Amino acid sequence: MTTSRSIRTWTWLLALLVLADLIYSFIQFGRFPLDGDIASVVVPSEAYQRVLSDPFGFGLWKDFQPYYATNRYFAHASMQWWFLHAPDWFRPFADPVDAVYAACSLIKLIVQLSLLFFLSSLVAGNQRVTSSAWIAAAFCIEPLFQNYGFNTSMGVIDRAITYTCFYALPSAFIAGYILLQRRWIARSRMSRVLLLLLPVIMAFQGPLSPAIGCLLGGAHLMERWMMQKQGWTDRPLLRGWSLSWAWWFVLSCYSLLLGLFNAENPAKGPSLIGRYGLLLQGLTDYFFSYPSLIVVLSVVLVSYVHATRKEMLTKEVKYFFTASGLLVLAYLLLLPFGGYRTYRPLIVRIDTLQPVILWLFGWFGFFASRLLIAFIRTPATHVAGAGVLVVILYFTIADASLMKLNREERRYLHQLMQASQPVVQLPDDQPVMSWWPIRNLEESRLNCMLLNQWGVIPADRRYFQASGPGK
Repeated sequence: MTTSRSIRTWTWLLALLVLADLIYSFIQFGRFPLDGDIASVVVPSEAYQRVLSDPFGFGLWKDFQPYYATNRYFAHASMQWWFLHAPDWFRPFADPVDAVYAACSLIKLIVQLSLLFFLSSLVAGNQRVTSSAWIAAAFCIEPLFQNYGFNTSMGVIDRAITYTCFYALPSAFIAGYILLQRRWIARSRMSRVLLLLLPVIMAFQGPLSPAIGCLLGGAHLMERWMMQKQGWTDRPLLRGWSLSWAWWFVLSCYSLLLGLFNAENPAKGPSLIGRYGLLLQGLTDYFFSYPSLIVVLSVVLVSYVHATRKEMLTKEVKYFFTASGLLVLAYLLLLPFGGYRTYRPLIVRIDTLQPVILWLFGWFGFFASRLLIAFIRTPATHVAGAGVLVVILYFTIADASLMKLNREERRYLHQLMQASQPVVQLPDDQPVMSWWPIRNLEESRLNCMLLNQWGVIPADRRYFQASGPGK
């Protein structure tokens, strides 16, 4: 049996490995190209100006005219603020181009670190951050954040910075809110203030947040109502922490109503029944085409069945596993109601599946961390912990790449910065701040406005991409 001193030594070794992986992730984040939506959000484009001047969509009820991103004010405002200020923080020791990529890396690291902290805290219960339980949970969860290897199947931090700000960042807010409800509900006046303010932000943040708010808030209120009916509690339905859930639920319902007037909603697409067929096909392809999610799901389900048979789980843990699993299933069944996007032909993708993926991350961390701690204490009798280490090593090796996917884009932006002529022709082998090569000067207008704000180019410079030297 391992002594308590040896356990602490192992714990700090695990903590160092988590820190090393976070540093490695920061380096990886700086090697991805800028996506084609960043300029339209940050400048912003004319289409997104109205949402920034009407955060809660009150003006919509005057003319009932659809406009872009009706219920996503905080996603747009936060991303705009970050990219208008954060690159300047790196300018003392980096050129304007490198400062932009550093700003991308920093916000991605903050989001990943926040999600890791919130998930590990939920998994470890009331344990401190320095406890063996918390550090083991973080050690088990951290390798699941895939930036290269399995990014297309389980990547929470999207390679496209806009998708990180619109999906992973809202997920971090939601995870933080759940943690606040679970652990710090009555500890301070600040926590009560946050429980009133966070629902306002979450309801008008990302594409998924309003639906998640309706689902979680509605489920909580229904649970409280059923407990009252059964006589299990005499507390009023709308009191204390339940009031915050109700507040989030109401705001999310209003946000979903605003979302019906989003001009980005496609006018045509498959019928609702057709979308359910696509959902089934998408889930089948997802879970049977990629080994990553199958591995994580298998560990979770096998661990739960084994722990249940051995009577190792409390009633509370069984309840939360079942309840959260039903909520995940309900979320999947409601996805087709969210409409259809041509760039998401099978309904599910890493962005829309993010709540499911994070659910798997959390329960993987819960079971794997306990197996790992048991293995460290008594290796001979808890060999399942060795299997956990194998799975963690599998994901760590899969994500070990440092390929510079933005090498050409960086080079072209530096070329654009150093050019002397107002119009610059760049090769078209790599899009520059776009989803595809830019063919005319008008297409580069917003990008050049943003590059000018970042201090990369003067105000009169434009660029286009065509075949030529360097291709």
